[in-house]
Amino acid sequence: MNFDTTIIKRGRNDFSREIILPKKMDIKLSEFLGIHYGDGCLRCDSKKSDYCFTYSGDSRFDTKYMARIDQLFKELFGIYLKHEIFANCYTLRGRSKTIFNFLSIFLQCPIGPKKDLRLPLSILSKNSHLAAFLRGLFDTDGCVTLQKDKGYNYILIKYSMKSYVFAQDIHEGLKKFNISSYICRGNVHQVVIRKNSSVKNFFKYIEPKNERKLKKYKTLKKNMG
Repeated sequence: MNFDTTIIKRGRNDFSREIILPKKMDIKLSEFLGIHYGDGCLRCDSKKSDYCFTYSGDSRFDTKYMARIDQLFKELFGIYLKHEIFANCYTLRGRSKTIFNFLSIFLQCPIGPKKDLRLPLSILSKNSHLAAFLRGLFDTDGCVTLQKDKGYNYILIKYSMKSYVFAQDIHEGLKKFNISSYICRGNVHQVVIRKNSSVKNFFKYIEPKNERKLKKYKTLKKNMG
């Protein structure tokens, strides 16, 4: 999928900055989109010409991963984000009408609350793009945990989201990598991977990059023998 970036309305302050815009969907942009759907946010105050995008993490655990997000952003858009740390909150913040419009128009990132997310069709065109999207989404909004059930221990991988339709999209997307899952409905819906072979396939094909979550998986796996 190619992007006609000539239709993007650019902010007047952006002309003096070394901003670039991706020309097509690729693996890096797919992973970034997963990150944005997980922990990203678009906010706009057009009266003040303030077009803001943020990415949030935990300052106690996510320093390396936040640096990864910032570097990925630089490779895609040509600029670094501002790092803000307050208590346990680590925020990456950027302002650019040009990038804001690109995220909103071409990547279909919602402005404000992310209520009605769907898996973008541009991600479904290639399994490599889908895997990268699922990686970014897991690295930001997923978790690895241990479940004890009737004397047995299971490593669970979970995605959490407010939209049930989006949960269904993720459930179906995982099937393309022979990863079985089920959905737990609630105020926050969870896509849960429990089957041992599916957990292995998840780490084989999705290849998470968040070191904190990778370390937890390896520790749980080691403790289970």
